[in-house]
Amino acid sequence: MKFNNLVIAFVSSAIALYSHSSIGAPLSGLEKQKNKKVSQRIINGVEAKKDNYPFIVGLIASSTKEGGEISPFCGASFIGSHYILTASHCVDGSIAADIDVVVGEHDLKDSTSGVRYKVAQIYMHEEYDALATNNDIAILELETAITNVSAIKPLTPELEASLKVGDLMTVMGWGNMSVTDEPSYPNVLQEVDVALYDQEKCNTAYNGGITDVMLCAGFEAGGKDSCQGDSGGPLVIKKNNEWYQAGVVSFGDGCAVAGVPGVYARVSKFIDWVKQKKAGVSYQQKITPGYVENGFEDIFSFTFKNLSSTEYAITKIEFSDLNKVSQPIIESNSCNSAAIKQNESCEFTVKVTSTALGQGGFDLKVHTNHPENSLALQYFSINTLEKSSLDMKTLVDMNNDDIQWYSGGDAIWEAQTTKTLKGNNAIASGDIKDSQNSVLLAVIKNPEVTDLSFNYLVQAEEGYDGLKITANGQQTAFFATGTTQTEFKEEIIKLKDGTDRIAFIFSKDETDEDAVGFDTAYIDLVKSITANSAPTAKMTKIDYQVKVKSESTLDASQSADADGDVISYKWEIIGDSLGSTINNKTLNKATFIAGDKAGKVTFKVTTTDPEGASSYVTGTVTITEDVVVEKKKSGGAGGFVVIISLLLLSLKRNKY
Repeated sequence: MKFNNLVIAFVSSAIALYSHSSIGAPLSGLEKQKNKKVSQRIINGVEAKKDNYPFIVGLIASSTKEGGEISPFCGASFIGSHYILTASHCVDGSIAADIDVVVGEHDLKDSTSGVRYKVAQIYMHEEYDALATNNDIAILELETAITNVSAIKPLTPELEASLKVGDLMTVMGWGNMSVTDEPSYPNVLQEVDVALYDQEKCNTAYNGGITDVMLCAGFEAGGKDSCQGDSGGPLVIKKNNEWYQAGVVSFGDGCAVAGVPGVYARVSKFIDWVKQKKAGVSYQQKITPGYVENGFEDIFSFTFKNLSSTEYAITKIEFSDLNKVSQPIIESNSCNSAAIKQNESCEFTVKVTSTALGQGGFDLKVHTNHPENSLALQYFSINTLEKSSLDMKTLVDMNNDDIQWYSGGDAIWEAQTTKTLKGNNAIASGDIKDSQNSVLLAVIKNPEVTDLSFNYLVQAEEGYDGLKITANGQQTAFFATGTTQTEFKEEIIKLKDGTDRIAFIFSKDETDEDAVGFDTAYIDLVKSITANSAPTAKMTKIDYQVKVKSESTLDASQSADADGDVISYKWEIIGDSLGSTINNKTLNKATFIAGDKAGKVTFKVTTTDPEGASSYVTGTVTITEDVVVEKKKSGGAGGFVVIISLLLLSLKRNKY
């Protein structure tokens, strides 16, 4: 195939591992092409003039920095509205969210020379054969329509019939220009003219591998060709002063080799298929949860959107080709023959239950009354693994029971004592051969767990073999490879709401050109990290009054923890205690013992959960002195004394 190896490792780390044809495959579509080591380039071409080919498109990783230098891993062409035409092998194993397109690009170092768009859906040809590279054509549906660019027209069978062997056509791209092992990738778009090649001679050159949906272009003497990095790009010809696309760059054997032309998907054979996919019936073609646990059951949503001005309705939903799953059950259906207007959508949900270990799934046939697309084919695939018999809590020093473990692939993960981070043992990938994988699946159902932390050590063939991680069927950016790692490293995977399925996949490519060391991945010290809420400290009241040397009960029994954790308490006096103390400092009710001085004392109670999260509340105690007033009884001797005293006082006053 015609890929740019400079970006293969980068892009493949961002794409899913599963395809309809090989759900458990350890390699992405880009990696598969890389491993074939087919060398293809724009050879002996020239720089294209700016704006000569406004329909040219480059496919880039969506993680590529905005405004920075880009590096297309494949070419493509704009065919109108929301749609981009490319090769299936460029996107096999990819998901839409991982690919962006740049339309009208010319100079890769000039951030203003193209416009970037996000991909909403990928439609590979339903009969694409990755081994034979047959029906190697795909359409990308963009999130927004393109309105200011002239689209390339497809070469119709009638126009193609007017061509003869030797007629020149033009192919373009940013592919490798070198015929040596040292790649040379241009910044400016390259173009080269190649001749329509005799189909029978081409078939002979490829040992009978050329079908009627392919066409060949090149020269018997060789010397000019499209190649590595140009895959998916357009082969065009000018007729009546208009550009028409005759082919999609597909594959080749060697580079501009005499007697071995380049091979292209024959656009004239796909006119009806392209029209159907451009009709505006928008849906996700492949739903791939990936690796799941034995006994798996879950509900999935299927959404259909209308991008056209023609209203349509879904009239029937059929399930077929069930494999290792029970009959899918439609749980809800807002589509149900209701008309879907432009830019509106509907949804139905399906409950899926696995019934056996291994690769399985089913096909959906969604019938519509749209005049140009009456049948949408969808593919659902899973790979069910058996429960691991290992004592994972001991082996990887797990901090709780939040994770259930499963293993499978070509070899299960095993306990080992050779490489450890903590304790005397850990786990390692199984013993696998070339083109095999060993899979470990962590299933996390606790909604409070937000992150998964693990420590890994990998020794494998650089850039080819290694440890990848998928989260709920989608490839993460993590890829550990190479032979230089000697110490364990920590990695943290962010989890989503609901059940999470994290697959650790150690895989090997087709050959070990540079056989190395252990060809093994090791994992130790796994932790689940929870989203913990601090408890709420609360007292029945915060202002107390008490006399000196007396007691009062401070009550924080209304404190609570939203996570249901056990709360610990700590009572303390802040500032001058005035001789006061607190007893029962670690209970929810404490005893305040006032000192012998009047005044105001401030106290605090802190509530803490097992994770260390805490909150506190303060209160005051006002201490008053104990004032005693003596009361005399009226009458009797006491009354007599008072009367005599008053009388004597009166006599004294009269002497003055």
